[in-house]
Amino acid sequence: MNKIECSIYDDAAALDSLLENRRAKYAGDLVGYGEQIKAAYLQYESGGGNAYRISGVALSSEAGKALEYYYANPTKELAYIDKIRAEHRHLPCAMCGSFHSETLDHIMPKSLDKAFSIYSKNLVPACKCNTDRGDVLFGVLPGERVLHPYFDDCLRERLVSARFTDLDTIPITDVELSILPEHPHYRAICFHFRSIVLKTGIRDHAARRFVQLCRRPGLVIPSFIRENPESEIALERTILDERGRMDDLHEGKNNWDSVFLSGLLAGPVISWLYRRMSLPGRRVNGALIENL
Repeated sequence: MNKIECSIYDDAAALDSLLENRRAKYAGDLVGYGEQIKAAYLQYESGGGNAYRISGVALSSEAGKALEYYYANPTKELAYIDKIRAEHRHLPCAMCGSFHSETLDHIMPKSLDKAFSIYSKNLVPACKCNTDRGDVLFGVLPGERVLHPYFDDCLRERLVSARFTDLDTIPITDVELSILPEHPHYRAICFHFRSIVLKTGIRDHAARRFVQLCRRPGLVIPSFIRENPESEIALERTILDERGRMDDLHEGKNNWDSVFLSGLLAGPVISWLYRRMSLPGRRVNGALIENL
């Protein structure tokens, strides 16, 4: 989950050029729909990518298939499709926060509205959560919808945190929202979290990082290679600094490493970590739990 900047492409001009390209396969199937599609583009943007505010275009079956074809086989007018994918390939997923973005997610799914199949502002770099989401767009309650990384500024906020419990027995890892119900976009954020983020491997990532921290703390927080924290306050400050570094590195506050580190900042977890780091005879960067 991350707010990202949308590159500026002239979608209307690209569509006009495509319609004028007599060599473009199936371009004839789009004749008569150009102005309707461009009007839908304007509505999409003026509505801030909010699916509740977007009206679709009634296309013929042939026109819909043509747009799907052009998404899968971009002409020179649509070169931005491959460019968007390439520019974000090695950045965190804007939809769920994982560390790869090898696909493009159609926020308005092609299966529901083919008019936006090639619209640049509808194409968001994403990982396989794209497939896992399927056609999910709305919830049953007012305001429940998928968030849009190009338009929803709330994605700049810290929204998700790991949660670690039962540390003295068998640690349990989960993830939870970091916002209160009073948040103005609470329902949309909750819906996005349930419909996309929780369906990913984010829990497994946080659990694996926690095991790595317990086995060799410096693997997760480099400063622990050199020294142990002098107090719980110093430990908290170190984790905060590392989380800030992950925010900067991954250009957002909801990447999976920042989510993991947020979970470490809970009071009971800080206290448990400090006790384990302060055990008599434990060397710097030594295991927090033996035989792990």
